[in-house]
Amino acid sequence: MDLSVVIVTYKSRATIEECLESLFANLGGLTVEVWLVDNNSGDDVPDMVEREFPQVRLIHNPANSGFAGGCNLAIRRCEGRYILLLNPDTISQPGAIPALVHFLDDHPQAGIAGCAHYTETGAFALSCYPPLSLTTIFWSHFGLNKIAPGAVQGVYREKARNPNHLPFQVSWVTGSCFMFRQSLVEELGLLDDRIFLFTEEPDYCLRAANKGWQTWFLPGAKVVHFEGKSTRQVPFIRLSNYYLSKLYFFSKHYPAWQLWLLRILFTLDLFGRSLVRGVQSLLGDRLAPQVLKFYGRILRLVWTYKRGAAPVKLQQFNS
Repeated sequence: MDLSVVIVTYKSRATIEECLESLFANLGGLTVEVWLVDNNSGDDVPDMVEREFPQVRLIHNPANSGFAGGCNLAIRRCEGRYILLLNPDTISQPGAIPALVHFLDDHPQAGIAGCAHYTETGAFALSCYPPLSLTTIFWSHFGLNKIAPGAVQGVYREKARNPNHLPFQVSWVTGSCFMFRQSLVEELGLLDDRIFLFTEEPDYCLRAANKGWQTWFLPGAKVVHFEGKSTRQVPFIRLSNYYLSKLYFFSKHYPAWQLWLLRILFTLDLFGRSLVRGVQSLLGDRLAPQVLKFYGRILRLVWTYKRGAAPVKLQQFNS
């Protein structure tokens, strides 16, 4: 079998049907199995999939175990030479998935491959990146990538948005369309399910690089991505993961002094956000006091986080 596709859903009813339709329409003759893991969404996605897409193998997860945890439930059962992690809010474009398979076939040192992403309006969205480091986090958290987009990610952006550019090597690609060799699972193990959201991809790509594998990006292969449809429904959970998953990543891969610098960087970031919300509260924004309280919770976790510990379960932030 050529490919095992793994899709994890959480309240993805609005997009999953089109995702599956486009997937099956654009396989280009590949032999494929498709696994869909429902992370306890509580909607009718499992029933719809069983009715409309009987060829899909469905896994009912009794809990929302996050992206990595959900993926791992299916990865353990995958039989394809390659595994594709595909978000439920993506629309596969003609030729994209076969191109990723053929590229990995032709490049034995490439362990992971990703493709270009475009929004539903046709705008380019960056989906390949330099290493996750203090520099790149500083640049993104303080909005400097918007002021000077060419300084850190410029080379990646320039190449990635050109569909005629040749494939090129990157540090990591986003998990919304993330293809890798089945043999990597045997060598590296599963995704790190201690990460709930956001740094699973740089973690896996770095683990692969440490074993001599390369990650590549194909600008000519495309998917449409309705980015963050599921996590937008729970913005506080999304934001808390934005910080906590990076703390875990740094504690896992970098020396202690970098973790301390990251804490300081996050403190400055949260202080700036709190100032903005404080002004909004004075101007009558009723939501601002709740957001300020939430920022305080995150800040406490930033400074009480113990090196090597898994990120705090995000359901704790719902109240």
